[in-house]
Amino acid sequence: MSGSLGGLELNSLKFARWIQERGWPLTFIGLPDTPLARLAAEWAVPCQLLAVRRGLFLPLAA
Repeated sequence: MSGSLGGLELNSLKFARWIQERGWPLTFIGLPDTPLARLAAEWAVPCQLLAVRRGLFLPLAA
């Protein structure tokens, strides 16, 4: 998931809209408060927004 709006993100959203126009159900997954999420809403593509925590907790092996 990306917070930017570049070629890959636009192509993914265009493909989602293409699928939707042909009657297939879909849910686009994205980050909240991003240009991509706003564009998905503008294009009426169903979107599930997920908040992602940054970083991983990896305990050291003893």
